Amino acid sequence: MITPAQIGIIHAAKGWAVENLPAFDDDAYRDVLKLVAGVRSSTKLDNDGCTRVLAWFEAKGFKNTAKQPRSPLRRDPNAIVTGPQRALVRALERDLGWSDEPKRLEGFCEKVIGKRRPTTRSDARAVIEGLKAMLSKAAVKSAQE
Repeated sequence: MITPAQIGIIHAAKGWAVENLPAFDDDAYRDVLKLVAGVRSSTKLDNDGCTRVLAWFEAKGFKNTAKQPRSPLRRDPNAIVTGPQRALVRALERDLGWSDEPKRLEGFCEKVIGKRRPTTRSDARAVIEGLKAMLSKAAVKSAQE
C-alpha cells in the first residue's frame, strides 16, 4: 500500500491529465492503472506500481513538483548567522533600550539559546523572535499605563 501523500500525487497527475490529454476521463485513468500497475484503484497500488504510474504520467508531460530538490534559498539552519540577522538583533536591542547594556543581551541569549551570542541561523531566529516578543510586551505594558 502507498501513503496518502503518494495517492494525492497520483490524483494530481490524474487531474492534470483530464485537463491536458484529449479524451482522458475516469475510465481512461483506471485503464492506465490496470495497464501500468495491474490495479484499478490507486489505493491498491504498491510502491513499485506507484512509481510506474507516475512515470507514465511524467512521460505524457506531468511535472511532479513534490519531488523537487530543496530550493537553494532554503539554507542550513546550522549555518553561521547572517549579517541581516545580526543587524536585526542590534536593532531590536536598540528598540528595547539595551544598547548601553551589552550584558543584558548576553543574559537574554543565555536564557533563550543557552549561549552568550547566537552562532547559528536557528539561534539567531530564536533570539530575534524572543526580542520581538519582549518588544510587543513592552508596547502592551506602555499602552496600559
